[in-house]
Amino acid sequence: MHSLHDLLVHDLQHLYCAEQQLVSALTTMAAATASPRLATAFKDHFRQSPRHLSRLEECFALLGTAPGSCPCATVGGLLADVQAMTVRPGTGVVRDAGLVGSAQRVGHYTMAAYRTGVALADALGQDGVAALLRETVSEEEAVSRRFATIVTDDIHPAALQSTQVLATG
Repeated sequence: MHSLHDLLVHDLQHLYCAEQQLVSALTTMAAATASPRLATAFKDHFRQSPRHLSRLEECFALLGTAPGSCPCATVGGLLADVQAMTVRPGTGVVRDAGLVGSAQRVGHYTMAAYRTGVALADALGQDGVAALLRETVSEEEAVSRRFATIVTDDIHPAALQSTQVLATG
């Protein structure tokens, strides 16, 4: 890597791979959850992924390069945790709390990576790239807020009630 341009391309390639990896995980997460509201949130996020990939492809075109292929080890590790959570025995609402926590860790990683891409694109004067990446950051922030609301309003209260029932039963 010899320039900020090289670094930006590298980071966007990792994001592209991360988004591809996330697509199949979101389907698995939606199927594993006990909460219809959380399942819908996972499915809605799944439907956003093609837009994220398309924006990244536009970024590559603006930068005069191709997505390439480089598996994102960080997201792969985080998604391994997601996979493990989907098959753990136990109370559905407690598993849901774990699934949403895992999803938020992946989301925070990707948001940080997108924000880094925005900063690099801004530094390079790549306004079109920065604008595309900002759109995805905005969507990812909305997803994060939605997950937080579901956790606060539904998942944690239900998990606490479930735990209390088990403790008194």
